[in-house]
Amino acid sequence: MVDNENKFIFEDGNFLIAFSTSEDGNLAYKYGGEKQVGQNRTKFLKRIGIDSNHLHIIQPTHSNAISVKDRFTSNTETYRQSLVVEGEYDDFKAGVDGFLTFNQEYVGLLTGDCIPLLLWHHISSLHGVIHIGLLGVINKIVNNLQPIFSKYHIEPSEVNYLIGPAIHQESYDLKNSSLWNGIKEEVLSKTPRFEEFIGQ
Repeated sequence: MVDNENKFIFEDGNFLIAFSTSEDGNLAYKYGGEKQVGQNRTKFLKRIGIDSNHLHIIQPTHSNAISVKDRFTSNTETYRQSLVVEGEYDDFKAGVDGFLTFNQEYVGLLTGDCIPLLLWHHISSLHGVIHIGLLGVINKIVNNLQPIFSKYHIEPSEVNYLIGPAIHQESYDLKNSSLWNGIKEEVLSKTPRFEEFIGQ
């Protein structure tokens, strides 16, 4: 069901999906003053009816790891793929760019150009967000879902998936990307077909 007053809020059974817009202001401490960002976050969360005490925010590091909070023990297990290429970001190897949980908690992600992949499963209540950027795609972050679904006996076709707002294809030009120019040779030598994907 879509909220008629705000087309960026969706409900599907017990699951709420909401996206901020420019009207919500800057929500990232990385790009603004702590006081103003804090006020913007509080206002946004109030608008969509979320208690910040039940919100887990992912801090993207362009890793290829997804963490899952176990439904019975609340312990967190992290799934990682073998790296195709390494990134030079802080906490790249130790970071986590996806968080899934069975608990009654919200999962948030602040993205810029990258793609937020949201997923939720009505039967098990598994839900969360995965941050998919260039390095995440190259290093196969989504492949972590296979062992996760297998462990919890979840049929992938029964999971709901939604790609959130991201950079427009016409604006995604890697020719001027220092990241891409730094890893292009290595990526194409290891995964030649990747050039077809990015259209460079």
